This record gives sequence, C-alpha cells and structure tokens, in this order.
Amino acid sequence: MKKILLYIVVVLFFCCKRKSYILNVLEDKNDGGYWILKEKLNNGSYSYYTLQWIFYADGSSWPLSSIDENKKGSPTFLNMESSSKGTWSFDSRDSTFSICDVCVFKVLKISQDTIFMKGKGYEGNFILVKHN
Repeated sequence: MKKILLYIVVVLFFCCKRKSYILNVLEDKNDGGYWILKEKLNNGSYSYYTLQWIFYADGSSWPLSSIDENKKGSPTFLNMESSSKGTWSFDSRDSTFSICDVCVFKVLKISQDTIFMKGKGYEGNFILVKHN
C-alpha cells in the first residue's frame, strides 16, 4: 500500500511540474513575442501555417494570422460564436495541448522556444516556435 501511495505522489508531482513548465514557457512575457505553428513535411522540413498565438497565464489566448511568419499577424476569429480571444489548456495526464477546438495536439517535447507535438485525432507532426 505504501508503494502505491508513493507512486501516486511521484506521478502527481511530475504531472504538476510539467504543467507549470509549459505554462512558464507559453505565457506572454510582454516582449512582443508570439508563437507560430509549423507542420513537418515528408522531406523533414517545416511548413509555416498562417496561424500565430499569444498565450496568457489565465488560459486565454489571442489568435493571430499573418502570411509572413516574421511579422506579427492581425487578430483572427477561430471561434465564430464569441470574440477573437480564445482559450488554451494542457492536460498533464496525457500531455494533451488544446489551442482551440480544432487545434488539439499531444506534446512530445518542450524546450524554452519550441514545443514538439503530434496531431491528436489526426495525422501530422507539428511545432510551435516562439518568435521574438
């Protein structure tokens, strides 16, 4: 019984630690930065989508759109029923990262400026890259 309890405590510790780590990496630092979404192509290179995000610690996000990944985009509407402000969440139990209703990923690896992901419920490997 003690081993099971110890195992549960260790798992909870690492899950909470990973959740706080992704929050620390994602949250807006008021530095003008934003995150860009790219998909890995068959040849190994990454293709930029027009989607960009700014993530906030309260779970809200600001979706942006730009044809140039090096230029901060304009606000975009991802949820037609509400304002352009969105929400994001991370479930540390299965590493599910939901950016919006259609952008749901399984996080594979997190670094300070790149999050490696694969599509959850659809094919593809993706990265979110911090652009300052």
